[in-house]
Amino acid sequence: SNLIEYSDQELLILELLAQKPYFFDDNFKFKHIIVDEFQDSSERQIEILKKLIDTIHFKCILVVGDDSQAIYSCLAQHLIKEQLF
Repeated sequence: SNLIEYSDQELLILELLAQKPYFFDDNFKFKHIIVDEFQDSSERQIEILKKLIDTIHFKCILVVGDDSQAIYSCLAQHLIKEQLF
């Protein structure tokens, strides 16, 4: 079967960015990143976002989140304030 689970998609994106860091820069003309419900992002999703930020020349990054609503409550405030920015 050619089905891929969501968690596998995340791993595949990380592998792609490790092998070809500028893949998205070369193949897409992104100018903005918008992340809604950031407080619910997992560590892996934040790792993907950080790699995209490091490799693509964005003009604007907008992150919307509320750490009081986080499903990963132990991570949310720390990640929002320290790891990403």
